[in-house]
Amino acid sequence: MSVIGSNKFDNCTIPVAFLNRYLIIEHGSTDLITVILNNNGKAEYEIFRNEPADNSITDATKTPAGVITIADKTGKFIYKIRPASETSIVFGKIEQGENKILINDKVINVTTANGSAMIMQKSTISGFEVGVAVLENGDIVVGTSLPEFIHSLIV
Repeated sequence: MSVIGSNKFDNCTIPVAFLNRYLIIEHGSTDLITVILNNNGKAEYEIFRNEPADNSITDATKTPAGVITIADKTGKFIYKIRPASETSIVFGKIEQGENKILINDKVINVTTANGSAMIMQKSTISGFEVGVAVLENGDIVVGTSLPEFIHSLIV
C-alpha cells in the first residue's frame, strides 16, 4: 500500500500518471521519486530516485535545492517536480496554460488547463494498477490499468 497525503492506494502499482508518464513514490525519511515515460512503447526512466535520468526524449536539470525540470530536446518546458516532504509537480505547456498536480501531506490536488479539477483527501483507491491519471487532453481518470509498455519494467 502506498500513502500519499491522507490518500491510500491499496494494491496500486503506480499512484499517479500524467502526460504518458508514471510516478512512483518510495516513502522513507526522504521520499524517492521515480518517473517512467513511454518512448514509442518502450519504458525509459526520466527521473530515478530523485535524480535526472538520461533518455532519448527529454533533458532534465536539477537545481541545488533539488527541483528537477524536464524539457524536450529543443528546451521546451514539460514539467517540474520538487521531491520533498511536500512533493509538487507542475506540468503542461506554458502558452496553453499550466496543468498542476500538488501532492502534500493532506491532499492530491489536480487542476488542468482545460478546466478539469479534482481534490482527493482521505480517499482509498484499491485494486487498480494506476490510481489517478491525468491524460494529455487534461481529463482526469481515477482507477485505470497500466499500458503494456510499462509491464516489463514494473511487473
